[in-house]
Amino acid sequence: MPERLSPRDEAKYPKLLVSGYAKTSDKNPRYNCVAWAADWEMNLWWEPFLKGPGIYWPDVPEGYYIDNYARAFATIGYVECALSDKHHEPGFDKIALYRGQLDLFSHVSKQLHNGKWTSKLGRGNDIVHNSLEAFEDCAYRFGSVAKIMRRPIRSIPLPENISESHSMTF
Repeated sequence: MPERLSPRDEAKYPKLLVSGYAKTSDKNPRYNCVAWAADWEMNLWWEPFLKGPGIYWPDVPEGYYIDNYARAFATIGYVECALSDKHHEPGFDKIALYRGQLDLFSHVSKQLHNGKWTSKLGRGNDIVHNSLEAFEDCAYRFGSVAKIMRRPIRSIPLPENISESHSMTF
């Protein structure tokens, strides 16, 4: 039987139970959903207004706007595709950007090569889930998917403002 979230955490995401999920890591506050989707679990990408060690934001406009996050993911090779393009495509990595309250960015999931999706729940657990809709109407108000982006599965050069000493996996 797959490992599950705590009952308290599970209650925050009621549609996960319906769509199906499995916990794939213990809680780790060192990284967040944006770093997880970017394949860079060593630092936070979430905080565009914070500066300092352990926090990274690419050279794109700051602010929690969906388009700013799309620009941030474009720096590592992602391009926007049709919102209906949620299905698995061999040879591509895909991410889904969520729009929450006030029309602002709230979450990002990435698609695994088996077609399922994976998410980092804030600074908590990593999970694998069957549906992007699993986060709609949840306590954290992730909202709904606003953009789907994809990139060819390939090596991506590091952004110019990141040194080779950072641990990144693409």
